[in-house]
Amino acid sequence: MILEMIEGAIQTIASVIETEINGELERIYEHYQQLDPVYTLIDLPRVNPGNVFISEYIEPIQCPAIFLTAPESEINLQVREPFVQVHRMLCTALVEGIDAQVLTRKAWRYALGLYNVLTEGGPQAARNMRRLRTRSGGQVIVQVQAFDYSPVYTRTSATGARQFRKDATLRLLVKHDE
Repeated sequence: MILEMIEGAIQTIASVIETEINGELERIYEHYQQLDPVYTLIDLPRVNPGNVFISEYIEPIQCPAIFLTAPESEINLQVREPFVQVHRMLCTALVEGIDAQVLTRKAWRYALGLYNVLTEGGPQAARNMRRLRTRSGGQVIVQVQAFDYSPVYTRTSATGARQFRKDATLRLLVKHDE
């Protein structure tokens, strides 16, 4: 049952991201167009449903891509129900471009989009969390604990063109009850 729980939690969160991220990115794009005309040229391409991965060792064919991984799970022994778990997860947005400064802002905006999806509306949401139902009728509570940003790194495409990549990672605490 334990392995099914982590798989169920990841699948539930990945499904929500696939369903909601592009609408959130559109709202963020529109917001920044009104707010800061200098950076209105920062496009936020749609995340293809096939570009949400549950492994960190996949080279995406195209960016943007989202990686959802769980480096650790704990069983909560303080409750009577033995199937309550806490998963520490990482949700990473990987973006690429040709201008490092624009790319940095793009990574921040993808992280904001993920944050808004995973917390039901961003910083105004209660306790930076969101409750989700699993397919089996259980509950997953997602809390965003922190953001991490990678340095910009270069990549040479097959055509020899130089591109930059950057990722932004949200550290999640996921409470799972089946």
